[in-house]
Order: sequence, then structure tokens, then C-alpha cells
Amino acid sequence: MGILTWRLNIPRLPGRGVSARQHRGSFDFRQIREHAAEIARDIERRKADGDVHKVVALYNEYCAMTEALQQLRAARNDSAAKFAQALQAKADKAQVHRSHGRTG
Repeated sequence: MGILTWRLNIPRLPGRGVSARQHRGSFDFRQIREHAAEIARDIERRKADGDVHKVVALYNEYCAMTEALQQLRAARNDSAAKFAQALQAKADKAQVHRSHGRTG
């Protein structure tokens, strides 16, 4: 396979039961980023329209946003776990008070 990989839209993929509508082409953006200069020369040589540097910039932006999102999700999950522990501790404390005949 080359740097850019493209999967053909075929009516049905054998043995998978996946229709062409569900099966899309894909690009290996890491490879594009790593070989941007080579791809830019190839675009120029073929006199094709394309801006590999814009693709790389957008992919880098996507990666940064994905990393930020993962950090926010981790913080959310940490907060949820602490909240659940606090609720459990409060429920345990209430159970102890009830078992000793006290309320509140």
C-alpha cells in the first residue's frame, strides 16, 4: 500500500456483510504528516489541487483537541468517583446511626 490508502466502495464486502454505504475510504493522517514534504512535491508534480500543509495543520489541531477532551473526561471521571465515594460514606454513616437507634 502507498502512503495514501483508499478503500473502494464496493457493493458488498465478502464475508463481512458490510454494505458500500457503511464502508468509507480512509487516510492515514500520521503517514501524511510524516511525509508531508514528499506528498507536497507529488501534488506539485501532478499539478493537482491540494494543500497537504493545511491537512497536516488540521490534523494537528484535531489531535490537540482530542488530547484536551481526554483530559477533561479524565477530570470528569475523577470528580464523579469522588462524588460517589462521598455519597457512599454519607450513606454508611446514616446506616450506622440508624443501627444505633439515632437519627440524622
